[in-house]
Amino acid sequence: MYCSYNGLALIELCDYPQYPQYARAILLLWNPSTRESIVLPRTEFSLTKDYSCGLGYDSTSDNYKILMIDDAAHCEILALKSGSWRKIDKRPSGVSPVLSDTEDSGAFVHGAFHWLDSLLKNSLISFRISNEVYGEIPLPEGMSLVFNVNCINGVSALEGMLCVYSTHIRRGIHTFKLWILKDYDVKECWN
Repeated sequence: MYCSYNGLALIELCDYPQYPQYARAILLLWNPSTRESIVLPRTEFSLTKDYSCGLGYDSTSDNYKILMIDDAAHCEILALKSGSWRKIDKRPSGVSPVLSDTEDSGAFVHGAFHWLDSLLKNSLISFRISNEVYGEIPLPEGMSLVFNVNCINGVSALEGMLCVYSTHIRRGIHTFKLWILKDYDVKECWN
C-alpha cells in the first residue's frame, strides 16, 4: 500500500516482486469498507522503479486525484473522473519534485500534497491539486534535514494540520520531535 485518504487505499500488485526486471505491476484504488476496487489506467512510469505517490480529494472539481513522482523528476497526475494520466512539468526552477529518502510518502493537507525534499534543506514542497501549482513552506526553526541512517524525517497530518517530525538515534538515545503548523496560512507558525 502506497498511501490512503478518506478510507481509500492506493495499492500496487506485482506478479514477480522478487524480480523487478520481469515484473508487471498494476495500481488499484481499493475501498476496504465496501471491498470494491478499480484498476487504474497504465501510466508511463515504470512501476518497478522507485517512485512515490499521493492520493487526495480536490473539492473544487469534486474529484479524487493521484500524483506520482519518480526519482528522475518525472511527474504525472490522474484525475479519476478523466481516467487518464497527465504529465506535470510546471515546477519552479530549483525545486525538485522527487520525494525524499524518508519512510513516508508525504501528507495531503489543505488541498495540497506536502513532502520533504533532499535538495531543499530548509523547506518542504507543496503541490496544490486544484490549480497544480508547486510551493515551498519553510521548515520550523531547529529542524535539520540530515539524511542518514541515524535520522528519519517525515511529513504527516494530525487532525487536519500539517506536521513534520524528526527521529534521531545517538549513542543509544532515541529522540522524537514533532512540529505542527496550526495556522496553515501563516507558514512560519510552527509549534
